Amino acid sequence: MTDGAGGGGGSEGAKLLGGGEEEEPVRMPLLNYLCAFNDCSMKELQLLFHSVHARQRMVAHLQQHCRLHTAHLKPAERNIALHCHDLSVQNANRTFACGGYLELTVRQYFFAKHGLKLKHPYMPCMIEFGGGTHASYYPLELVNVVLKRAKQETVKQEEPYRRESGDVAPTKSMAMPERHCCRCCCRCANN
Repeated sequence: MTDGAGGGGGSEGAKLLGGGEEEEPVRMPLLNYLCAFNDCSMKELQLLFHSVHARQRMVAHLQQHCRLHTAHLKPAERNIALHCHDLSVQNANRTFACGGYLELTVRQYFFAKHGLKLKHPYMPCMIEFGGGTHASYYPLELVNVVLKRAKQETVKQEEPYRRESGDVAPTKSMAMPERHCCRCCCRCANN
């Protein structure tokens, strides 16, 4: 499978900004990006996936504003561009891979094919529809969002912002969208 026309794998070369600074792609795990987008922890994100409105908002944002790539293939050049068509209702531990005819869940499939043990099998999968009725399921932890940042800027991690997962949240130099309240949890509704 090759990289489609939906975006390059980071080999597009450096583009110039209005200020003359060069850009370089920055890859961020999709789970971290969604936590930052929704201003929530990993557990709160899991609860947000139960809200249809919040899921639709996240999918619409990923479709319109994000370049997505797989992150599990080695060497890194083999990773492909993805397009988020939807998120699965069930988690990776319950969603069947390969149309269900092998009776393998997505978690079992990625363990058998790639030797990967998922850290977050309780999170849903990203769905990319292919030809006909084919659908590919990708665990959210195996998808990266490709962001751009200026080469001259340095990511300062003096006090890394860590949530339960232990991952560092994005910095302000990584062009994060503003948070839009989904009004689905008490913390958002009170603001």
